[in-house]
Amino acid sequence: MYTAFKLQEPRRRALYGIVALILFVETVEYFAPTGYIFSYLYAVPILIAANHFSERQTQWITFLSLVSTILGLFVPTFELNSLTLVNRLIICSALWTVGTLSLRYRQAQREAQEQRFRVQSQQQLLRAYENFTAALTHDLKTPLQGMAQTLRFFAQGQFGRLTDAQRQVVQLFERSLGTLLELTDTLLTIYRNEREPLGLRCRSADLDALAAEVVTQWIDPAGARQVTLVYEGLEGAQVEADPLQLGRAITNLVANAVRYTRLGSTVQVRVESRTAEYQIQVSDCGPGIPEGDLDRIFEQFYQSPLTRQSLGTGLGLYLSRQIVEAHSGRIWAVNNRDEGCTFVMALPKTDQGHD
Repeated sequence: MYTAFKLQEPRRRALYGIVALILFVETVEYFAPTGYIFSYLYAVPILIAANHFSERQTQWITFLSLVSTILGLFVPTFELNSLTLVNRLIICSALWTVGTLSLRYRQAQREAQEQRFRVQSQQQLLRAYENFTAALTHDLKTPLQGMAQTLRFFAQGQFGRLTDAQRQVVQLFERSLGTLLELTDTLLTIYRNEREPLGLRCRSADLDALAAEVVTQWIDPAGARQVTLVYEGLEGAQVEADPLQLGRAITNLVANAVRYTRLGSTVQVRVESRTAEYQIQVSDCGPGIPEGDLDRIFEQFYQSPLTRQSLGTGLGLYLSRQIVEAHSGRIWAVNNRDEGCTFVMALPKTDQGHD
């Protein structure tokens, strides 16, 4: 009897959390000034329901969220205009997408678990994973691109002038969709790389210029987290590489460092010369990596226990390893002596420059 109660306790807490969140959103929507829309927060109870309750119960939570979003047109005051209506319809579309994808993800997890007991070889398991990844990226990317284009039209005022509050909401959705599209693109790239060799368009590239460009792009996002980026370049560091792919690998390392370093600390990016290779070193002031995880941190979907609560997916470092190894290079991580860790990307030299 005690065991059964313990098994039900997580669902009980989840139910209390869903009720509290729905009441919170309803309260905020009721007292918020006209033009402010907070119904997108219903995505949180939908995700909690998908993780703890049945498909039918999750559908009811989604339906309740959609109804509450539409009722926001009439409560507490009736204000019906085309822009407000379209904004709420966009949010309804997003909430429906969250509910649908959450259920599909849960179903995929259940099917994958059942399949693990049926498959007889590693080859069968790999094929099932590849098919799932291909279907997921295909199903996600097209509707997300359509939603992103629609939001750009709204931001440009093609459907009427936006208030400052409405523009902020549109910009929030643009950033969120941008993150989803980036994740989808990463999944698709990894899938393609595993099915066939990475198609590189190599030429002589300036490693110093590539790294400096990435650092420049991340100065503002790092500043938003009160993180200072420090760059130490090296002139004449020429490598034979695909600038687009290599820039993506460097970006993943810098983004990873900014995400996990302490607020108010520094991330250092250096280009150094060794006997037969150039190295890009990215050092942070984060929690570091357990010694037993240093060899596994570049595995697909793997996350260190110290960073598992973050918003990362465990894909960025895996993709970086694919790109670096396609360039006949090496990539690894070491813990710093005081705090944090350093990720090192090594690429073979194509000149007899710095020693």
